[in-house]
Amino acid sequence: VTIVETYNGGSRDDEDQIAQRGAEQQGYRGIGGSDSHIVSHVGRCGTEFSDPIQTMDDLVAALKSGRFKALTFKT
Repeated sequence: VTIVETYNGGSRDDEDQIAQRGAEQQGYRGIGGSDSHIVSHVGRCGTEFSDPIQTMDDLVAALKSGRFKALTFKT
């Protein structure tokens, strides 16, 4: 494991911060994902890639290269 979800659109309270601290302690990179089960949570988090992602191979290459960052839009 080298990459874990550190932002989740459905997280409660300080769950994202707990995930971020755990990732840092283990030396993992973080991604963000909506993984939403409630419509109002769709799009609250995501992952920004430096390069265009058009295929599964593009995604794997971007993740392996570390050219991405987790984003959150929660308020």
